[in-house]
Amino acid sequence: MIIRVNDFLAGLPMTIVGGIFLVMSFVFPRTGIVLPVDLAWITVIICGLPLLYLAVWRAIDNKGIRRISSALLISIAMIAAVAIGDLFAAGEVAFIMEMGAVLENMTTNRAKKGLKKLISLAPTQGRRITADNSGQEEMIPADQIRQNDILRILPGETVPVDGIIIQGETSTDQSIMTGESLPVDKGIGEDVFCGTINRFGSIDIRAVTVLVVFCPLPLCISSGHSNRHYGSHRAGGKAWRDY
Repeated sequence: MIIRVNDFLAGLPMTIVGGIFLVMSFVFPRTGIVLPVDLAWITVIICGLPLLYLAVWRAIDNKGIRRISSALLISIAMIAAVAIGDLFAAGEVAFIMEMGAVLENMTTNRAKKGLKKLISLAPTQGRRITADNSGQEEMIPADQIRQNDILRILPGETVPVDGIIIQGETSTDQSIMTGESLPVDKGIGEDVFCGTINRFGSIDIRAVTVLVVFCPLPLCISSGHSNRHYGSHRAGGKAWRDY
């Protein structure tokens, strides 16, 4: 239940609501509108509770110096501001930190989507020319391609590994790697790169760098993502929102 409440308060909609109440807390007294309760209290509750939860959670879960997180320091500053009666400062600190966390979470999710899209474009097989000089071709999985294998890449096919052209000329679409809008002309002796697309001519290449998969993409992403300093546990997907 506590995690669900924290997850709800830490989301973008409630963070925006907290910001609106913070602005109202600043504007109303200056326009002669008097309310029985300072609206900054609402911002402190909405944006401050996730910080307090995170500070306590990290203090319990982590060991040593890692117990002292940015969430703990901001929580101390927020509590101190409340203690001296400066509710606007308390709400301002909590809102800024929470908004920063939301924005970074959005950026991280976009980066994850980009990585997944990039991995989905990785070739799964290649056309290898047999070593008996008969010129015959065989389709093999990309992870079975070995260094110095001779591969044939037809127009429209994806280059399965990094290699050097030994026969033929073509143009390759390298936009996924370099952002170039136009295909790049390639000839004998020039490099072609894994994941790029052969647009026109048929070419034979010698494999230089073979495909090596170090870990599954979701595991790689989650491992790097969970090693950051400031995270908020997300209930449903068991993800982390870092700042």
